[in-house]
Amino acid sequence: MLNKIDQAAPIHRERLQARYPHAIPVSARTGRGIEQLRAATSAALSARFLDLDIVTDPGNGRLLAWLDANGEVLSRRFDEKQVTVHCRLPNELAGRIDPERAAVRPHSLVTADEGESLGTGRCAG
Repeated sequence: MLNKIDQAAPIHRERLQARYPHAIPVSARTGRGIEQLRAATSAALSARFLDLDIVTDPGNGRLLAWLDANGEVLSRRFDEKQVTVHCRLPNELAGRIDPERAAVRPHSLVTADEGESLGTGRCAG
């Protein structure tokens, strides 16, 4: 990030951008580059997470608590025999889920007919 870019003379801006081609020029005063910086920050922070659906028995409290403690639970969908937890989980932790106790799959948007709540934010266990 090249901060206070509005205060640099045009020739200095060109030199800075040539020297740091991947830097994002930002000015809080004018708002220049703020949206680009937000998007780049979000992408960098999200790069190490997987967006997953974990399907398990509703009685598998140990796994449900583990997901709350180690990931970001975005929604839960219950039916008679299973719960589907939509969560974001660090890449390195996804392999720790026992395939005998739960199915792990990439998250897919489910139609409204299937009752998916597309809520966002952290859901406490």
